[in-house]
Amino acid sequence: MTLWHLLGRLPPSERDRVYTRLAELVPPPDGVTRSGILTGDRRMLDLWWDELGLNSASFWRRWEGAWPLDAR
Repeated sequence: MTLWHLLGRLPPSERDRVYTRLAELVPPPDGVTRSGILTGDRRMLDLWWDELGLNSASFWRRWEGAWPLDAR
């Protein structure tokens, strides 16, 4: 999960090493390419997120967690 988040936060010149390591741990699914990830293709990043098994990317995009005060 941390490596996936780094892909969108690092400068393009530094994403290649992160891509390589994440691909070793969780191979990218069909439709996800190195070049697409390195250029920040959101659709491909979402497909790879879905492969991590942490619920779908669309779920997390809709979730806006204003935590209740008593839950902090």
